[in-house]
Amino acid sequence: MSGTESPYGPTWYAATMVAVPERRTLTHDLDVDVCVGSLRHGHVKPHRSIFEAALTALDTGPEDAAMVGDSFADDIAGARALGMRAILLDRDGLHVDEPDRIDTLLALPAALGLTPS
Repeated sequence: MSGTESPYGPTWYAATMVAVPERRTLTHDLDVDVCVGSLRHGHVKPHRSIFEAALTALDTGPEDAAMVGDSFADDIAGARALGMRAILLDRDGLHVDEPDRIDTLLALPAALGLTPS
């Protein structure tokens, strides 16, 4: 996503990394920058190597990335073990005590500290 396409101004850039089976990316018509498929990669989340592969492909480190996921065990714990910020997408309200959680993706820009320009 480029800054000119976003309501968050020209400095906004979101690099989307997906660490799911490739077929899921295709069936959901997702616009992603990097797809690390578990089938080809050989490991599934929360294995640290799948997160590392995505970060390497994006040319960034864990301190400059955020994982947003709906599985505490796979997405959140796996990302945090690597030192990434992890935001739980908790649509069903199962983890209300989780400090870094959202209940809808519409809340993600605010959770990341982004404001519309």
